[in-house]
Amino acid sequence: MNIIKNSILVSLIFPLYANVDYNFEIQPIFDNNCISCHIDGGTYFGGLDLSSYSEVMEGGNSGNVIVPFDYSNSLLWQHLNSNYMPPYGSGVYPLSTSQINLIAQWIDEGALFESNEIEGRWLPGGFGNTMYEFIDGLRYTYYCDDSNNACDSTYWDLLDTSNAIPNPNPYVVVGNTLSIDIFFGNVATYSLDYRCDGQVVDFYYDEDDFTEGLHSTMYRLGFDDFNNECLDTNPDDCLCNEEWNPVCGIDGNTYSNACYATCEYVVIAYEGECINNNECSLTTDDILGPYYFEDAPFRSVIAHANEPGQRLFISGNIKQNDCENSISGSLIEIWQANDEGCYGIVEDCDTGNPENDYFNLRGKFFSDVNGDYTLESILPGYYGSRPRHIHIKITTPDEEVLVSQLYFENDPYCENDQWCQDADDRIISLVEDEFGVNGEMNLVMNSSENGISLGDINFDGLINVQDIVLLVGIIIDDSMINDFQLFSGNINSDSNIDILDIVQLVNIILNN
Repeated sequence: MNIIKNSILVSLIFPLYANVDYNFEIQPIFDNNCISCHIDGGTYFGGLDLSSYSEVMEGGNSGNVIVPFDYSNSLLWQHLNSNYMPPYGSGVYPLSTSQINLIAQWIDEGALFESNEIEGRWLPGGFGNTMYEFIDGLRYTYYCDDSNNACDSTYWDLLDTSNAIPNPNPYVVVGNTLSIDIFFGNVATYSLDYRCDGQVVDFYYDEDDFTEGLHSTMYRLGFDDFNNECLDTNPDDCLCNEEWNPVCGIDGNTYSNACYATCEYVVIAYEGECINNNECSLTTDDILGPYYFEDAPFRSVIAHANEPGQRLFISGNIKQNDCENSISGSLIEIWQANDEGCYGIVEDCDTGNPENDYFNLRGKFFSDVNGDYTLESILPGYYGSRPRHIHIKITTPDEEVLVSQLYFENDPYCENDQWCQDADDRIISLVEDEFGVNGEMNLVMNSSENGISLGDINFDGLINVQDIVLLVGIIIDDSMINDFQLFSGNINSDSNIDILDIVQLVNIILNN
């Protein structure tokens, strides 16, 4: 989503209900009567593209053609109502009066894509110190100190959008799908399941997302979620089989299978029984932030030798959800600010990039065969009120994903930073030596898999001639390779896949 479209979203005011459905009632009018000219950016027709909702709302060379809640001042309606459009001689009949009136009604209802029932203030289940407000096409986030149970309805009622954290997020509801532009085009998509006459909504990850199933539950401000009597299902009423396929919920309880956890509206932390009475905890997540970019180069030394700042060395292990066994071949992505708090790519960091590297202070690498990793960088600087931090994204071979941030002990900025305050398991203690500062950090993923083995190119659990054939194919055409095949195919760990790896693979097979 580009800046222009974001500004459009900000300007929209979404009512609680709408009667006209854009997708099913308005877009077909444009498709049948307008897009023979107004398509592909509307290059030759005033720059107006009417082929999709986003293009309609972006407008044309004359600016916005839709003024939500005011059809009479909307340029699109004016042109249609005057029979200026479609133009005489175009071969397209003018719109009927009923079609023009329907467009006017749609505009006066706020020019929505579809009715939006998410508007209002919501309290996420399990987060007593957090409130979301969906209003005017933006989601605002509020926090409070709940150490004295101060985060009640009276407290939230006293707040307005000026009390929210910066960077409100544009959102759109289409049918039962909520899409939130978290930061600069990083869109989170959820399906919505309303309960209790719209007072409770369950958020599910989209089926194409990295984690399927129930993500969270939110309650409208004022709804008595503590004594909630609207839950219309419970384990006794659910049609779940008695199969013992245990899962561990984020509440620390073991459920006999996923069905029973879902019936309790409990998010599943991982498959299997809860371990050590939940003494083993998964590494907590954190916000992605606005500065993540894909396609960073493979390297674990992300700071050039002449990079200004104190050298930083971090080592650790990627653990399974039992906190004991390790995961090999996990893809680890790292990005951070330079010594002056400047992020490359999105900012002009004059002093932080002596090598003029486009991906300065960014890189990705794998945990080794023992699940170990090492990172060399510089200690990131402060920007704004944020403490020093390093962004990390880990993807296991079985596609479990963790997005988080690493912080540092005794950082004075941490006490006023919500995310750092919630990161007790991600605070790194640093020890200084002649080379720089050193720290350790083990990370626990929601996976019970060992990862992948060197040489198992096709991930079938075996190392045989089929892997040789696939490795030869990768060498001939490296476009065939994915990230995890890069790990398994680099058998001699020299960061290249070549004939030497084939020789090594043959030796592994011959020696069983």
